[in-house]
Amino acid sequence: MLQHRSSRIALGVVLTLVMAACSKGNPTSSGSPSGGVAAYVSGVCGAVGNWENAVQSLATGFPAQIQGASSLDAAKQLFVQYVDENVTATDTMIAKIQALGTPSVANGAEIQSKVVGALQQVDASFAEAKSKAEQLDTTNPTTFSSGVTDISNTLDSELSGLGDPLAGVSSPQLETAASADPACQKLNASP
Repeated sequence: MLQHRSSRIALGVVLTLVMAACSKGNPTSSGSPSGGVAAYVSGVCGAVGNWENAVQSLATGFPAQIQGASSLDAAKQLFVQYVDENVTATDTMIAKIQALGTPSVANGAEIQSKVVGALQQVDASFAEAKSKAEQLDTTNPTTFSSGVTDISNTLDSELSGLGDPLAGVSSPQLETAASADPACQKLNASP
């Protein structure tokens, strides 16, 4: 289903951002990361892991919900709710990552700013999709379906086009911490 594809793209973008933030460059030290760096990395990966679970759960349950809709108005409401729940999950993830503060590494402020900025772009894409979903025409099934497809395709395109906001920024300390953190290892193993 198209909405499932948007969630998978969003998931891929966020996982790429986080893994890039925590694994840019090659570590030059095999020592243990400091508690602050390890806590930061664990917090980021934990927040993203929770977000991943929420987005996947929403995407899995949505097709059955929409197929059970009794009318186009009901389908529209379900679609708006689905996108809104993605916005809420993304907002929660961003708030948790912002609350972690700046990682105690060289370029820490730049890394935090770029990660949060990129995640805010994901959030803005979902928020725009919600706004468009609220405007969907429910007087004609073909028009409604076309509108949902357009919203999904736009969301897919926006999320796919984010690129790597961390190009040129690296942190061996974050990479070392990420390679040792179970939550990051789980994210790295995600398809």
